[in-house]
Parts: sequence; structure tokens; C-alpha cells
Amino acid sequence: MLFTGAHFLGILEGAEWDLANLWQKLARDERHRDLRRIGDVLCGDRWFPTWMMSRMDDAVVGAQIQSLRSPEVRIAAVEGWEEATRPIMLHAGAV
Repeated sequence: MLFTGAHFLGILEGAEWDLANLWQKLARDERHRDLRRIGDVLCGDRWFPTWMMSRMDDAVVGAQIQSLRSPEVRIAAVEGWEEATRPIMLHAGAV
């Protein structure tokens, strides 16, 4: 999970059943607002096996996350969401 000071970006990894249950729990939790699911994929190996959470004040990363949250982005229609989010998370992990 990455927090920019304004937005969170999380890539949830794990068993499909566990992730479905977690998403439902997050959606019901009143502390979470305006959740957007931008895509999902069965990836086999975890992308970020040791990554936990980061806070990053980076205007470029903030703008990238904001663009993922735009109304034009539709859950089922997002193509290449993996290519859009993975570099953001890798950059944050490198800091």
C-alpha cells in the first residue's frame, strides 16, 4: 500500500477467495470512501512479497495515482493497469 498524503494505492495479493472477502470488507468499512477497483489479474507469483506500506510525497506519483482514479477509468475497461501501477509501487519501494 502506498499513501501520497492525498490518495492510497494498494495492490492486494493473495488467494482469490481471501481477496474477494477482503474487498467486500473494505467496501463495508465506513473509514474507506470512494474505493476504486481498477483491475485484477491472477498473477501466480507475488509482485511484492516483502513490501508493506510506504508514504511518498512525490508530485509525479500523486498525479499518476490521481489519473488512475479519474471517472474515465472504468473497472472492466482498464487495459494495462498492471503496467500503470507496478512502476509506481516499485518507485515508492526504492525510496
